[in-house]
Amino acid sequence: MSTQPTTARDTQARDCVRHDPWAQWLGVTVHAGGLVLPWRERHLNVAGGVIHGGIQATLLHDSAWLEAATGLSPSAPLEHLRVLEAQISFLRPAATTDLHASAVVMRQGREFAYVRACVRDGDGRDVASGCFVFTLHAGDPGHAQTLAGARDPHDLVSSATPLSPMASSFNQNMAARVPGLAVTALDAGLCRLHLEPAELHRDWRGEIGAGIQLLAADNVGVFGCFALVGQPRRAATVDLKVGFCEPVVDEGLIITGAGVSRRGDLVQHQLQINGADSGRLKAFGTMTFLC
Repeated sequence: MSTQPTTARDTQARDCVRHDPWAQWLGVTVHAGGLVLPWRERHLNVAGGVIHGGIQATLLHDSAWLEAATGLSPSAPLEHLRVLEAQISFLRPAATTDLHASAVVMRQGREFAYVRACVRDGDGRDVASGCFVFTLHAGDPGHAQTLAGARDPHDLVSSATPLSPMASSFNQNMAARVPGLAVTALDAGLCRLHLEPAELHRDWRGEIGAGIQLLAADNVGVFGCFALVGQPRRAATVDLKVGFCEPVVDEGLIITGAGVSRRGDLVQHQLQINGADSGRLKAFGTMTFLC
């Protein structure tokens, strides 16, 4: 993050992150050099495991947004700065360590900001990296036009998909770590989650935040892969890419994932996020998992 003298815009942007309910629940703190996530047991994917990739994704997103926000014109409302695309690579596991995130703007124009962010562990080693595109468009951020190529979530995971016995253990784990997120369908390579519109899932705008959506997108692919291969010898998200279509305000989310390709230990998934009430497409993407 920039080390230039603090401006009123810098202070305003940092206050947005400080007042973000999801970031507050995680314990994210804002510093001159970026963001810090103090270690907490609930940040782990399972007891005795590693820090959840979706939580790292939140840290990457918030760091990137903060860096882009500080470079905006003083006349540009921060509400207009929204994530359009996130591509995240997970470089190594992190377990018993605080995490530090920083970001740099690669290019900022009138319509878009391109930002690269990095998360490091307490020893300064790179843990995860992300490339983000933010839109600066000042128009209506509401409904996007749904095109013919958009898929019904039931095309990915049918309502008739059974609930694998693994689902109960996943739900018990998530209830302790991410309240309001639950598996509703699980079979080999297929998973559907439901996210309640809880206050802790919201960002500083009052919308369901990009961070919790990234976490849910990671989970839906991981769970589908576990149901496909059973208990893998090793397991890690390699890459997560999500495009965000429109904001989520007053409804929960249905997150679906379907495995589409397997080559050796690598499984690739299609992901989709829809409004639970409206059915509208909110985000879509892909995830590669090493199992």
